[in-house]
Amino acid sequence: ASARRMHRAAEDALAKKQDYESKLLAGLMDGSIAGKNQTERDAAARQVLAAEYAAMVDAEQEERAAKLEYDIACLEVARVRALLRLAEMEAGREA
Repeated sequence: ASARRMHRAAEDALAKKQDYESKLLAGLMDGSIAGKNQTERDAAARQVLAAEYAAMVDAEQEERAAKLEYDIACLEVARVRALLRLAEMEAGREA
């Protein structure tokens, strides 16, 4: 389940980023996003594309949370496997 959530979150984050970037490029081309330098253009883009930017940031946060959940699940699997090996070694010594 964690791996599926991580995959879905990564796909969603990528889609949101592509949406933001395509609208950013369209805005730069049609002049609705302008600025003298990159900093001004970035600020203008965040203002004009506020909803898209917020959606992208939220999706990236969800992707990081899903990755953390997956990593924790992997650590738990490794811990249980180590405990199982230890129990098997103990059982082998007693036999």
